[in-house]
Amino acid sequence: MRTRCGCLDAGVEEPWHRQGFRHDPLLEWADEHRGELVWAALVLVANWLARGANPFTERTLGSFEPWARVVGGVLREAGIGGFLQGRQRMHSEADRDSASWAAFFEAWWREHGDRPMAAGELMPIAENVLPEVVGNGSDRSRSTRLGLALRRKRGRIFGGFRLHEAHITDDYSRPRTAWGLVSAARGRRREDIERLDLGGQSAIVQDTEPTDPNFIVGPVEVGRHPLEDTRG
Repeated sequence: MRTRCGCLDAGVEEPWHRQGFRHDPLLEWADEHRGELVWAALVLVANWLARGANPFTERTLGSFEPWARVVGGVLREAGIGGFLQGRQRMHSEADRDSASWAAFFEAWWREHGDRPMAAGELMPIAENVLPEVVGNGSDRSRSTRLGLALRRKRGRIFGGFRLHEAHITDDYSRPRTAWGLVSAARGRRREDIERLDLGGQSAIVQDTEPTDPNFIVGPVEVGRHPLEDTRG
């Protein structure tokens, strides 16, 4: 994996609405200036070759050793340090992220079990366990951030629970996106399907990547046994 750690902080609540970038739109600008960009990259490579093309050996990356020797050498000769130094920090941050999501899933399971929940309904837990995810701003913007974060984690397992997406309808038959947890240890086997009381709501559960032959494949209506249609 080739990773470059970075932090983008726009300093505004809704950065996707910003305008006035130096190169806007960026992709069109890069296409128009392709020759200049390629020339600049080749200058760096030519500088490395002129200085003896000494390979970079201070650090390496498994399965990408030739790439690390060349790219590290090019950057070193150009006076750009820090090549491959951020990987330990990246892994440490990833471990902290996993621990936070595990704590969130465990608290969610203790309070709501496998009942599908909208992102807004999970905010009381997220505020305490995932403050860096929900951030600041209005209740709506914070709930939106949590919903987007949940979508990115769909199908992942933290703390022994797998996250899946569900589509629920409210009392007015309006569709809503919701999220649910299942125990990763037992999965969603046929004998584990439970009838859930959703307070007048119905839900369609979407499991991801079933690996057990006894898994229910396809949408399952919560509150209705998946085999009822075949019982005559």
